[in-house]
Amino acid sequence: MADHRYASSLWAGTVDAVRRAATESFRYILRNLKIGPAEDQKIAGNFGGIWYKATTSTTANQEFSVAHQQGQIPTMVMTGLPLNVQGARMVDLEVSQPADQQRLYLKSPSTGATIYVYCEFGGL
Repeated sequence: MADHRYASSLWAGTVDAVRRAATESFRYILRNLKIGPAEDQKIAGNFGGIWYKATTSTTANQEFSVAHQQGQIPTMVMTGLPLNVQGARMVDLEVSQPADQQRLYLKSPSTGATIYVYCEFGGL
């Protein structure tokens, strides 16, 4: 976890008021970083990724894809479990082929599961 003391130490030679303002700013930011809520095609809190809702294949370990349509290749994906969505599941996922500029390609041993994936892009 990030430590505000390091950032505060960088301001050590500045005017007290500036140092206090910078320290409190970093503390505020670190306490308020949010990745949710997980809602289909919504930017994730104050991070740069986007949440997508998908359903795994009805056949175990068969590829399914998730359309992201961002025109760039995503850098990572992780699953989330929104607690306000009955039936949402966190399942094992495997990359079946590299993502492209339009879709993610995944597979899972879980069948027909509603999932939410957070997808991060380098250029958002």
